[in-house]
Amino acid sequence: MLMADNCTPPRPIPARGHWAIFAESIVSSVGNPDALLLRVLGRTLVQAGHEVTFYEPRRNPALLRLLRRDGARGLDAFRRAYPDLPYRTMDERAGADLVEWLTRTLATADVALVQSGAPATLTTWIGRLTRPHLRTYLLETGWNAPLAPEDRAAREPANFSGICAGAAVAPAYRAYAPPERLLLLGALPDPSELDTPAACAQLEAVARELVAGILAEPAPENDDRRATTDEAHDAPAGRTRPLTR
Repeated sequence: MLMADNCTPPRPIPARGHWAIFAESIVSSVGNPDALLLRVLGRTLVQAGHEVTFYEPRRNPALLRLLRRDGARGLDAFRRAYPDLPYRTMDERAGADLVEWLTRTLATADVALVQSGAPATLTTWIGRLTRPHLRTYLLETGWNAPLAPEDRAAREPANFSGICAGAAVAPAYRAYAPPERLLLLGALPDPSELDTPAACAQLEAVARELVAGILAEPAPENDDRRATTDEAHDAPAGRTRPLTR
C-alpha cells in the first residue's frame, strides 16, 4: 500500500507521556506526504512507550482523494499497516465550542504537535491554550505545499513552545521564534523516492531527532495564562505571548 509502511525505529526512546498530534490526515498520504513522516513518528513514540493519539478532520481533502482513488480498500490498507496508531476524527468547530473541546482534549496531554495543514483556527487555538506541563509545537516540513505568509501569520507561530520546520521553510519562521525555539528538521527524502530503504532510514532519523529535540526542551512555566472559553470571543486575532523563556 503505502511507501515507508515498514519503517520501524531502530532503538527506543525513553517513555515520556501523552502526545496529541493534529494532522491534515494520518490516514491518507494522497497529496499529503507529511502523513508518511507522522506515521513513522507515531510508531517511534508508541514503540518507546508513549501514549499517542492522532486527530484529523472528518472527510478531509486528503482522505477524500484516497477514497476516490482506492475506495474503502484504502482505509482497510491503512488500518492493517498501522493497527498501533490510534486516531480520531474531528468535527468542524469554532469559537467557544472549539475552545471547550480543545481544553478537554488537551487536559491529559504532555505534548501537542500540530501539522501546518491542520485546520487554521484549531492550530491557532492550540498555540493560545496554555497549561502547566503542556508543550505545543507547530510542524511545517515543506513537503506539503508551504503555507502562504498570511496563512502562516494567522496561525500565530510565536504562541507555540517551539516550531519544527524543514530547511526550505525554516527562514520564514525566524521572525516568530528565536533560535532556541526553532527545531530544524533533518534532511527529508525526496517524496518521489520514498519506497527505498534509504528513504525509510531518513524518515526514522528525522522522527527520532524530532522527538529527542522536543523531549530536551524544558517544560513551560505556569504563567497563569490559560485560555478560557470567554477568550474565544474576546481575544484579538494577532495575540501572541513573549518569545523569551
